[in-house]
Amino acid sequence: MASVSIDRSGDDPAVVVVMLQTPTWEFHFWAHLSELARLRSIRQADWSARRALQIDDAAGIPVHWAINDDTVTALIGHDDETWHIAFSMPVETIDRLAAEAAELLPEPDPPTPYPGQLEIFQPDAVRIP
Repeated sequence: MASVSIDRSGDDPAVVVVMLQTPTWEFHFWAHLSELARLRSIRQADWSARRALQIDDAAGIPVHWAINDDTVTALIGHDDETWHIAFSMPVETIDRLAAEAAELLPEPDPPTPYPGQLEIFQPDAVRIP
């Protein structure tokens, strides 16, 4: 299994560098946490049906993710058919990566009221005829 490491060393806390490593290869790429969390749907990116998820990039080149049986492949290239390099790993590695990314996502802000929405609750705005 590949080891997973997520580092928030940049200016934007929602953009991270991801490091996937095995004893024989190492793959680093930058990603937005919300994009990484999309990897939770990796099982729908079935390579035999020619479906892939394009999630972020490595050195400016798109990364496409697909699954075949229980193996996920990261295809680095301009599309998922004409890629330059690929890394294969067990689906459990990607499950762990997606779960860690989802945990690092900031809590959503409560919805902002539209202008005038709260004015009815201000004492001077209430007028009784």
